[in-house]
Amino acid sequence: MIRLTEIKLPLDHEEGEISQAILTKLGISSDQVISFNVFKRGYDARKKTRILLIYTLDVEVKNEAALLEKFADDPHVKVTPDMEYKFVAKAPVNQTERPVVIGFGPCGLFAGLILAQMALSQLLLNVAKRFASVLKIPLVSGVSVHLTLNRTYSLAKAVRVHSPMVSSTAK
Repeated sequence: MIRLTEIKLPLDHEEGEISQAILTKLGISSDQVISFNVFKRGYDARKKTRILLIYTLDVEVKNEAALLEKFADDPHVKVTPDMEYKFVAKAPVNQTERPVVIGFGPCGLFAGLILAQMALSQLLLNVAKRFASVLKIPLVSGVSVHLTLNRTYSLAKAVRVHSPMVSSTAK
């Protein structure tokens, strides 16, 4: 598919004018157009007396390669980008280390969600005043790290936990 951007039409245009604008922009006949889809519609209201609709269109044509070559220098005629959702990759089966997510705010929750979708068993840590003032985390090398309340985010690097650990919250 070809993506056409900056197709400007009057605010009160007829429905058939979109297909006519496609034919005019690409310089092709109507039998070469298979289908088109309005990806985005915006407004240009910089002039009160001449408000325009600005379209971004995805057009399916018969001779796509030839048209893309013809309009190679035109920034408003490009290949439609791949907008299909890509599922999150899965973690290796033999994964022994656990990622640590520090913070239970919006970013920490989202990082935990993505890691869970990847089937990774992660450790979510949130240090607040209602929790203990010092947390002890065993690292891969067997060395422990003590986190105090004011030093929590200094450990925002890629820390991996050696063994499964259940965190408890103190009230």
